[in-house]
Amino acid sequence: MRKFSLFIILICFCVNVLADSEHLSMREQFNDAYEKIKQADVSDFHELTEGMQEYILYPYLEHAYIKKNIDDVKDSEFIIFMKRFSYSVLSNDIRNEWLKRLAKRKSWERIISYYSDENTNLGARCFHNEALIRTGQMERGFAQGKKIWLTKVSVPEECDGLFNALRGYKQLSKEDYWQRMALLMASNKASAASRLVRDLSDVDQKLFDNWKLLHNKPEKYLPRYLKRNFTKVDTPHSRKIIIHGIKRFAKKKKIEAERLWRQIKPLYDFTKEEIGDVESDIYTRIAKDHNVKALPYLGRIPAQVRSKNASLWMARIALRTQNWQAVLNAINSMDAKTQKDGAWVYWKAKALENLGDKAQANQLFADNAKNATFYGFLSADHIQQPYGVLNQAVPDRSADIQKVKDMPSIQMALELYAVAKPKLASKEWLNAIRLLNKQEKLAAAELALQHGQAFIAIVTVSKTKDWNVVDLRFPLLYRQLVIQNATQQQVDPAWVYGVIRRESAFKVDALSRVKAFGLMQLMPKTARNVSQFLGLKGLNQDDFVKPETNIQLGSSYLSQMLNRFDGNYPKATAAYNAGPGRIPGWTPEQPMDADSWTESIPFDETRKYVRGVMAYTTIYDHKLKNGQGKRLSQRLSAIMPVEKEVVVQNK
Repeated sequence: MRKFSLFIILICFCVNVLADSEHLSMREQFNDAYEKIKQADVSDFHELTEGMQEYILYPYLEHAYIKKNIDDVKDSEFIIFMKRFSYSVLSNDIRNEWLKRLAKRKSWERIISYYSDENTNLGARCFHNEALIRTGQMERGFAQGKKIWLTKVSVPEECDGLFNALRGYKQLSKEDYWQRMALLMASNKASAASRLVRDLSDVDQKLFDNWKLLHNKPEKYLPRYLKRNFTKVDTPHSRKIIIHGIKRFAKKKKIEAERLWRQIKPLYDFTKEEIGDVESDIYTRIAKDHNVKALPYLGRIPAQVRSKNASLWMARIALRTQNWQAVLNAINSMDAKTQKDGAWVYWKAKALENLGDKAQANQLFADNAKNATFYGFLSADHIQQPYGVLNQAVPDRSADIQKVKDMPSIQMALELYAVAKPKLASKEWLNAIRLLNKQEKLAAAELALQHGQAFIAIVTVSKTKDWNVVDLRFPLLYRQLVIQNATQQQVDPAWVYGVIRRESAFKVDALSRVKAFGLMQLMPKTARNVSQFLGLKGLNQDDFVKPETNIQLGSSYLSQMLNRFDGNYPKATAAYNAGPGRIPGWTPEQPMDADSWTESIPFDETRKYVRGVMAYTTIYDHKLKNGQGKRLSQRLSAIMPVEKEVVVQNK
């Protein structure tokens, strides 16, 4: 009986090996065929893909072939592909190509028949709205078409027909043109705005010429136009241009812009909203320099016309001066959604506490302490509560995981990861999870982790907006590498994990717009300098991206920042993100609590970065130490003035 059982086991083992071998062979065949099709190196598609029709990624071969031979594809082939693979992101892509062909033929009725509201492609939306107009559904086509006209992004040429239809039916007023030009100018797209103004009068074109001058060189032309009383007329458009020029000037020279604004302001009949817009912009910029003189000026702007950013900076500059009444006033002037943000719940609680209302303060702290965030942890620390959110039991998601696993689109995405096509896999995955409910999304995230795809798992959880799912949001990848390098560099491994999680979310090949790369997002110059410091020779860009090298260099650089800033975690973390040279300029003249200092960091990215990394560090410390990690506040030592820091360093 034992011999028979062993025989059965051997048979099963051989079958599994054979299955794995066949699967590996299929993946190799797929990659070979896919590359040949992409390079148009194929004479017979069916011969090249023989035996692959049942392979889960076969649709990608057919899709690549259709795209490469788009002019020869029959109408019926478009339709068949869309129906057969409707579960895949490829279906929408082919639909867009099909709609483009129908638009060239002016087949408006068929466009309406084949368009899908799930289609997020802007060009397809333009074709659909043009089709509505051309088939008599004017009201709907005009309304949706004008929404696209007023979009902040540049539109593709596929929208030209829609815009021409709006023009032809005289649906675009002069004001519509000015609104779109204002959006484009605010996005620094003067060339696109210049093309629009050609449809307007000579007077408008001349006014726009002034706009471009003030856009490009406000410091030169604003004073000049002030002497000439600018356009000699006071209209909404001339005021819009002046406001644009002042705000552009303030980006370069905020104090000079403020003085010039005082001179210009009496010359025109600016509305309260326009004045609030300009002064919010100028005094916010001054506040970002930690200039306490900005506080009363921000306070004088009526709350109803003060910008959201101005109210935020009114609160932040008040924090640096410990003016708790001003902090409370600023928070109360924010919109309801902003006031519910954990940061402002925390600061409102601190303001109330310092103003004597401890009962309401403690209630706010207690509500905030439920969240696994920077301010959630600080709230828990403040009222000496345990981090309950970090000790929640992990739910059993097995039933939902099986449901998600059975989805063809998820199977395609996982197989695309397996054949090293991560970009295609991510698109397929994100398309697949769109219609899942929250629990199914969390199950999909756990499935992704089971397949070693931490980045897409983290992205998937983010779609639920539940930031307390710590079991899925904070995987412990590269544990041995992190602990080994952190120990060698004498830094906390939880901090290294916190930086990795914030920088790349474990995406090994992450590359930022400024060319920072790898798990710890090192800049090329920093990577070279640190490798020289460590005595590592002969490393190239490919070596720097490898996890073992990237973590080694990143850990060493973190150690350098921590030593440079005397063991102060918030400052060292800010230095890692913004560069060490900026930190002295953010140092207060008087000792300051680390939470106030962090909230008043002038760079939005760096402020969020420090809050994120320090919260993530707390979470990872608890994970690494089985719930016995440090409290966040234990890592937030006070920010001392520069002079006192120098004395400490000299010791």
